[in-house]
Amino acid sequence: MSTRTKAVAALIVVLAVIGGLIWVGVTRAASYYLTVDEAAAKGDALVGRSLKVSGNIAPDSVQWNPDTLTLAFRIQGIDPNHVMPVVYHGVKPADFSNGWPVVADGKLEADGVLHANQLLVKCPSKYEAQKPDQSSGVPGSEASGSQPAGMNPAARTPAATP
Repeated sequence: MSTRTKAVAALIVVLAVIGGLIWVGVTRAASYYLTVDEAAAKGDALVGRSLKVSGNIAPDSVQWNPDTLTLAFRIQGIDPNHVMPVVYHGVKPADFSNGWPVVADGKLEADGVLHANQLLVKCPSKYEAQKPDQSSGVPGSEASGSQPAGMNPAARTPAATP
């Protein structure tokens, strides 16, 4: 084999390896997850597979054992009949409360339990959108026309300070 043929073959192998690494990186980086309702619809087809499942922590289902660092709970979907038990071994997340949304990443076993190796607790919104004042349509404005301190109501610019 000539030197040129060997170089071309080596280049093809290197490009194939780089392409394979890029493919694996892109497919692994995608963070798709199923909801509990979607997982329930797929049934046994998910057994033995690694997956991410999103749902809300079911009320009164959290069992924490600090000695073994075992956290067991159930997540439920929009349909309260769709429930998936989850077991996680590790430090309990700080904001882990009933009803909060969570994404569990792990492997679904034949017994229907998702053995999670990672948990992501989503923070539910603690704030609600402020309703606009009906007289002006501007959120937070008051019908009396009061302005924040230091504002000139006529010019809507900061007042001059002596």
